[in-house]
Amino acid sequence: MKKTIFKCVSVFLCMMLMSFQILLVEACTSFVVYDGKALYGMNFDFQDTDLLFSVETVDGIKAFSMAFQAGNEFEPTVRMNDKGLFLSEQMQFPEMKKIKELKGNQYYIGDVGPKVATFENTASVLKFIGDKQLVNRNVTVHHLIADMVGEAAVVEAGDTSNRVVKMDGSYMVMTNFTQSDFVGKLTSEINGIGSDRYRIACEILESNLGKMSPELGWDVLNKTMQLGSTQCSMLMDPSEKSVKFKLKNDGERIWHLNLENSIIDGTSTDGTRYQKKLGEGGILASELRMLNPLPPQQSVEKQQLPQTSNNILIIGVALCIVLVLTVIWMMWKKRESSKGRD
Repeated sequence: MKKTIFKCVSVFLCMMLMSFQILLVEACTSFVVYDGKALYGMNFDFQDTDLLFSVETVDGIKAFSMAFQAGNEFEPTVRMNDKGLFLSEQMQFPEMKKIKELKGNQYYIGDVGPKVATFENTASVLKFIGDKQLVNRNVTVHHLIADMVGEAAVVEAGDTSNRVVKMDGSYMVMTNFTQSDFVGKLTSEINGIGSDRYRIACEILESNLGKMSPELGWDVLNKTMQLGSTQCSMLMDPSEKSVKFKLKNDGERIWHLNLENSIIDGTSTDGTRYQKKLGEGGILASELRMLNPLPPQQSVEKQQLPQTSNNILIIGVALCIVLVLTVIWMMWKKRESSKGRD
């Protein structure tokens, strides 16, 4: 009897531990802040897997996305287009009912993300879902949506209607608890998965309004990281069409993607640089980690300057030779003319 009880308790504890680990690795954090200009941030927390960074163009709008590998597929989880529209899709707990077949005006909330490439602002996204009943398919997710003009909202599927929580202030944070359950509550009253990270992010943002900077953005991301499960930390500046990110197990390198030219630049703490032009298929995090460094910037400059000087010197010498030969030819011609008259 004791052995049976012990086995049951052991199984229960193992299941609880596994559940905790699952929650931990799917515990992402995102934020938006408006302090002079917009700044977006996102920590992607998941089990060790490859990531895909890509840029697509739809109707003239360029959109960045980061997707994680799940089996043989890559699932996008965060996006920003060149109009400044941002969307982060994250796990939501407690989980809600899953719908296998759509009926009436039902629309999968997970299908809102790909529409980022076709919208310019938060208002247009909210208008798009306004006549639809958002539902979950395989997992329960919610979205943090933001734009350059200062409109942000958390969007969640509800039982009978969509739950939209609009930003009230200069910043908004989303983790994994159901945000619509705590509207009007103090941060100290919020509980659920990710409430600790939510409070940390809110405290940093609130105490630094008026002096927000990329450095403080990284501070928010660093202090809400999940040890061992944060695969990527991203900081986005929509006014510069810039996406900067750090990868797990990649030292202190910071990667910078320019949405206008689709070029990724990487820089190590020692100044070593890496660069890659994105193709149609994007680039994997595993490929970025293996990139060969560019020649040091000083060496490139030193090689270019002498080459330019040598070209000028060669042209100058050639001109001098032509001039000397011309003078000699003219003197010889004049001498021959003199001989003819004699």
